[in-house]
Amino acid sequence: MKIVKMTVLFLSALLCFAPLAMADALAVDGVCTWDPNTWIMTAADFTTGGVSPVQVVVRWGDTSGPTIITPGAVVSHTYLAATQIGPLTVTQRAIDADLNTVIRNCEVQANPIPFKVTGKVVGPNGPVQYASVRLKKGLWQAGMYTGADGLFSFGKLTPGVYTLVVTRSGLTFQTRAVTVGPDSLNLEIKNAT
Repeated sequence: MKIVKMTVLFLSALLCFAPLAMADALAVDGVCTWDPNTWIMTAADFTTGGVSPVQVVVRWGDTSGPTIITPGAVVSHTYLAATQIGPLTVTQRAIDADLNTVIRNCEVQANPIPFKVTGKVVGPNGPVQYASVRLKKGLWQAGMYTGADGLFSFGKLTPGVYTLVVTRSGLTFQTRAVTVGPDSLNLEIKNAT
C-alpha cells in the first residue's frame, strides 16, 4: 500500500511540474499582388502560430499609415500620389500576445509609375493650333494650348477616369472620358461637325 501511495504521489508531482503546452512558433506568410494599371497592392495574410491574440500590421511603403488586420485577412491599398514613385517595399509584421514579432517583405514591390496622356486636336483642315485642352478629375484639373501641330501632353498622372475638354472658337469638340493608364497615349480629338 505504501508503494502504490508513493507512486501516485510521484506521478502527481510530475504532472504538476510538467511544462504547459506551448503555442506553435509565430510564422508570418502571405501573398502580395501589384496592379500597375490601377496602383493597387493587395496583401493576403497566412500568418500562423503564436500566442493568441495575434495581429498583423501591413506597412505599404508610402506615407500612409499602417493597416492592422487579423491573420488570414486580405487587404488592399491604393497609392494616390504620383509623388511617391516606387519601388516601394510592403511589409507584414505579425505580433502575438507575448510580443513575439516576425516580419516579412512582400515578394513584389509597389511601383507606382505616373502615366501620360498625349494627343492631337484635328479640325476640318488638319491640326488645330491654339485649341484649349483641359484634363479634369474631381477637383484637380490642368490645361494647355495646342501648338501649330495640334499636339497636347499631360504627364505625372495617377490612374483613373478623367474628363478631356477641348475648345476652340469656331469649332465644336465632344467632351470625352479618358481612362488614364498604359493605353491612354496618342488620342486623336476630331472636330465634331
